[in-house]
Amino acid sequence: MPMAPPRACSTRGCPRYAAYRGKCIECARGHAHARATGPEQRFYGTTAWRALAARVRREDVLCAECLREGVHTFATQVDHVIPVVDAPALALVRENLVSLCTSCHSRKTMTEQNRNREPMR
Repeated sequence: MPMAPPRACSTRGCPRYAAYRGKCIECARGHAHARATGPEQRFYGTTAWRALAARVRREDVLCAECLREGVHTFATQVDHVIPVVDAPALALVRENLVSLCTSCHSRKTMTEQNRNREPMR
């Protein structure tokens, strides 16, 4: 039986061919090249960041923002209190990290991006 022709990886911007469920092997594993869009984003694929983020998630199991509201939600993300682009020296400082749920992390990220956006003229 003839083999199907290779297809491009379904991850946006990935130049590789799909090998597993529409993604290349690297994207299927979730490697940083699939998410990296700039120098500050490549940081999140480093071994140092992944180890520290795992430690923070183990130490702080609940979302810090939800806890302020009296709600107990499991944290799924680790966020920089002061963003990496504003203070690269604090990128791997434990005191600058907080565990958040996906909803709170998305809300915080959007607020930061909107704050840094230039006003329309």
